[in-house]
Order: sequence, then structure tokens, then C-alpha cells
Amino acid sequence: MSWGAIIATALTLVCIPAQAFVNGGFETGNLDGWSSIGNVAVGHIFSGEPALEGSYLARLSTDTTQLVAGIESSLGLGEDMLKGWGATGGSAIWQTITVGDGGSFEFDYRFRSPEFMPFNDFSFVAVLGEYSGVSELSSVATVGGTGDSYWQHWSCSLPAGTYTVGIGVVNIIDTSGASTLLVDGARSTTPAVPEPASIVLAILGISAGGVLRRPRK
Repeated sequence: MSWGAIIATALTLVCIPAQAFVNGGFETGNLDGWSSIGNVAVGHIFSGEPALEGSYLARLSTDTTQLVAGIESSLGLGEDMLKGWGATGGSAIWQTITVGDGGSFEFDYRFRSPEFMPFNDFSFVAVLGEYSGVSELSSVATVGGTGDSYWQHWSCSLPAGTYTVGIGVVNIIDTSGASTLLVDGARSTTPAVPEPASIVLAILGISAGGVLRRPRK
């Protein structure tokens, strides 16, 4: 192996689970580690749909009297951030995580709704911290009337910092119709940087077998 290859190998960054999310897969059977508002439950199966990973998953529903202003306030969103899109009420869960340089977080979700347009109920993820924003996951407009997104994977890379991550589902225009969002497998990753000593040993060619000797002439 060339010196260049050895150095490149030594400096390779490998993503490992950072475990920043507490109970990201809801495997405690409850919402330990999470805050919630509205109609949120944890169980083995909802409407015939079992957990995607492990034994448990979370279900968020718009079948609630929780107004959207309370969701915006709980997540630390600006006033009318959701209401400005026509949201009337819904449910959300959130948790604060910390990621290192090059870190990211991800989760799986499934959105289902009995609604038709223009009642464009939608699910969303909100990130607040060094980088802040709200992103739609799925909506009636994207899955169609009485539609189903089926399981989808969502991920986001973030600068190093501490973030509040919120996941929710809201009614649009009306306050009826039970749109739901299933959530499972929330996790984060942070690149593991090799220790300086490991890099030096690799560059010098030192391993468990001892010092790399030059062949005799």
C-alpha cells in the first residue's frame, strides 16, 4: 500500500450513531425523552400498521382540540409560521439534540389522510438552532385525496450545534378529519474523527506487529 493510501485510510471519517435522540424509536413504549402536544400516542400498531423498526412507533393525529398557536409556541416557531399556511390545529412531538461537525439526523414517517383538496392537511418537521426552518413532509396535495405516503425516510445534515427538532401534523382550513402521522426510528449521526495518535501510527507504518522495517539491500 502506498503512503498516500495509508494516509487517506487514516483520515477517513466514519459515521457512527451519536445517540443524541433519547428514545428515538419509542422502544420504551412511551414518550420518554420527548415532549408532546395534541393527540399523540405510542403503541405496537396503529390502523393495521406495525412499527417499521423494533416494537413501537408513535402516532400523531389532527383529531384534537389543540390549536395551532399552541404548537407554534411549544416548538419555538414564529407567530403564524404554521397558521400562515392555513393550519388550524394538530399535534407535534419535539426533542432537543446536539450534533457535531458534519452531523445529521433522520427518521421514518408515514402520512395518511381522509381529506380532499382544498383541505390540504400536512405533516412537517421543524428545526430550530444554528440553522432553522420548517419543511413539509407529506400533504393531501402530494398523496391525493384519502391518500397514503407509505413509509418515507427523511434526513438532514446540520452544522455543529444544539437544535430543537419538532415533528407534527396539522389540519388545514377546517378542524375535522383525522389525518395521522406515524413516526419511527429517529436517530442522529456524528462523524467520528480518528485520534491523532492513530493517524500518526498509520502514517509511520506502525501497527500491532511492530515497526515497519526497510528491506535489506
